[in-house]
Amino acid sequence: MSEEIEKKLNFIIEAALQGRINLEEFYIRWPSEELDGIEYYDQMYAEIENAIEHTPFDLFSKKINDKIWKKTREYKTLLFYKSIIKS
Repeated sequence: MSEEIEKKLNFIIEAALQGRINLEEFYIRWPSEELDGIEYYDQMYAEIENAIEHTPFDLFSKKINDKIWKKTREYKTLLFYKSIIKS
């Protein structure tokens, strides 16, 4: 994986972990030209998309409900991908 793609993926995953990216921005930022059709990255794409869709936000403050978020499979999956990309 090139350093440029690694940076893009790290940005997307970190933003998803913090609830700072919506689906529209995710679709724009995903390096599709380089990664589409590669089964591993297709799975990563689907998992990140799912995590963004299911990030638990507090209705009143519009912030992530950390207590719930950090216990979810989606959060743990993002952490897993983050650790793989860094290695």
